[in-house]
Amino acid sequence: SQMARHNSSTLVAGEMLQIASSHMAASFGSILAKCLVIGLVIIALIWCYRLFSSSSSSSQKPSSDSSPVGRQRREPDFSQSQVAPIPILCQRYVVPSSESHFSVDMNEVMDPSKSSFAINSASGTKLLEASLSEGRMLSITPVNSKDPEVMLRASSGTADPVMLTITDGRGAYSGKISAGPAGTGVILYHMQRSCASIFADNVSSFSMRVHPLLDETKSQTVASTVRKGNTLKIQVSMNYDGCLFLGCLLGIIVLEPALMQLAAS
Repeated sequence: SQMARHNSSTLVAGEMLQIASSHMAASFGSILAKCLVIGLVIIALIWCYRLFSSSSSSSQKPSSDSSPVGRQRREPDFSQSQVAPIPILCQRYVVPSSESHFSVDMNEVMDPSKSSFAINSASGTKLLEASLSEGRMLSITPVNSKDPEVMLRASSGTADPVMLTITDGRGAYSGKISAGPAGTGVILYHMQRSCASIFADNVSSFSMRVHPLLDETKSQTVASTVRKGNTLKIQVSMNYDGCLFLGCLLGIIVLEPALMQLAAS
């Protein structure tokens, strides 16, 4: 009887072990399946997030040619054999040791009833006078003098190219301001050779800057304008002709504003 009880106990224990083993296997399989499902869900979420982030960033990225603000301005690329130094027409307005600072009252400049306006020093002293005459001409003349230092004439007809012709005080041809080759903006020429590029940063505030085209100086800003209230300030770097740049920049504003639009595009 003891042997029978022992055998019975052994059978019961074996059955319990089998049941426990099958439950453990089923439980392990269930856990493994759940882990697999969770892992697949996580991978799917990561993939969706990356896909959304990529499409979102590409849609928000500014286009390289969508607008003048977002567009990188291409610097004019001229062969150095075709480039000339910026000329000096008025030696007395070349300052070798410091920048030259001028200012004009934009109320006077833009007043159609006025044929002239003062060009002042930084302190407000009148240094020169800008005069508009028939034939769409701008003359820059020193105070107490009747002889202009530099003159600019605009195109005479609507069919002519938008251009300013530059002459010295005696009327001898010096160069021009006009559109350069395609994609190069507005160019200042000395005789027939390009010497500087002109950019307009803000047309409404008449903000412009001039850069030489010679390799050794092309990174410099040699002349610029900025408006503060009703005053337009013109700054010219040392060793450059202040009177020439006054004529060029003011000529664009009062004679050929289309050039400023072109310089901003």
